[in-house]
Amino acid sequence: MKRTLMLIGAVVLFAAASYFLFGPGGNSDVVVDAKASPGETDGFTVTTLAGNEFSLAEHNGDVVLVNFWATWCGPCRLEIPHFTELYNEYGDNGLQIIGVSVDRKGESVVRDWLQENDVSYPIAMGDDGVLFQRYQQLIEPAQRGGIPYTVIFDADGNVAETLVGYRDKEQWWSILGPMLEEAGG
Repeated sequence: MKRTLMLIGAVVLFAAASYFLFGPGGNSDVVVDAKASPGETDGFTVTTLAGNEFSLAEHNGDVVLVNFWATWCGPCRLEIPHFTELYNEYGDNGLQIIGVSVDRKGESVVRDWLQENDVSYPIAMGDDGVLFQRYQQLIEPAQRGGIPYTVIFDADGNVAETLVGYRDKEQWWSILGPMLEEAGG
């Protein structure tokens, strides 16, 4: 009996750790066909930590990657260098990246983290989760709540991909490369 309880406890602990490290669905390649209507993508505007406004409407013709992340999220932190490299390589060729922090401890935690880490693309704070929750509606319920969570808009401003979980640079490029080529970037 004791051995069974220990085994159940270990499984529960492993499941909880996996959820908090990788979000629901883990590191799977979940891609939901989430072509959004214009009403779903209208109004995406955030203020970056640098004080600039980032609006999806102003980036018509660009491929825009919106990454929801947090400083405490290991997989999120692992992805950021990939995004920085892609932004540095293709930012002048039609790729826009915006990171939206969902850190609950606030802006100062994010600013402190950014002081110690090289991030070349704009970062904004989530608006009490409203923006995050809005775009979470584009994925299957079992995947909701997990981070890193990324929404990619095509050059026409439509949601082209929604992805939960970590991906390496080559995986990101396999998604973004064809979209940039199609957009003429």
